[in-house]
Amino acid sequence: MGYYSDMQIAAMEDGEMVGRGSRMRLSPKAIRRLQESQSAEPAQEQKQEKPGTRTARILYEHLGEVSYTEKSPRAVVKEGDEAVVDLEEKKRCIFSHDDWRTVEVNRWEIRDVVLPEWLSAEEWLRDPIGWQYLWIDVSLVYAIDDLDEAKVLLPEAWQRGLKDLPEEWRRESLKLLKVKRFRSRFRESLRDQLVEWLETPEGERRYELPFSPRQWEALTRYKRGRRY
Repeated sequence: MGYYSDMQIAAMEDGEMVGRGSRMRLSPKAIRRLQESQSAEPAQEQKQEKPGTRTARILYEHLGEVSYTEKSPRAVVKEGDEAVVDLEEKKRCIFSHDDWRTVEVNRWEIRDVVLPEWLSAEEWLRDPIGWQYLWIDVSLVYAIDDLDEAKVLLPEAWQRGLKDLPEEWRRESLKLLKVKRFRSRFRESLRDQLVEWLETPEGERRYELPFSPRQWEALTRYKRGRRY
């Protein structure tokens, strides 16, 4: 049952799926319930801003052909801009990859996005996925459950430098930055080198990456395809 969506599984449990196996489809009752849920006004939950953050209002658009495709951020919503699009506008798309009956979903949605104070909504909008991957990596390495806390844990210069590093480099660099006391003087020197690189403005850095190939190899304890 692993290829069914959460909504389909819930519908199975409620007896709202008809058919068998790959021919299993939502019943007309379940289709109506989906349409009602899509048209319902989402509840606005009041959330207190964390120190060092601010909230930006972002317009999201449903761009996919499947009903549960995640909406994509499209524009910053300034005060008074709410009327630029019709938030009641619908679009038709298939319910799921294995159920091609069409349903209506809301095309537009305005969401509150929490950002560090130093990051403008316009800059975030140019690369929302890159920033999200950075904050997820920070939350994983530092074992933080609240992603908003991860957004303000590290200084601006560090975040900007880490964001554009290759994924494995970023995670290893975060592990280095997390350590407060080192047993190895060599690893401590690499951390100092990393911090210096991060705090140097991008246009003034001598090297594109914070470590040389040999330093990277030593940092990850990599040799002949194996780690030891």
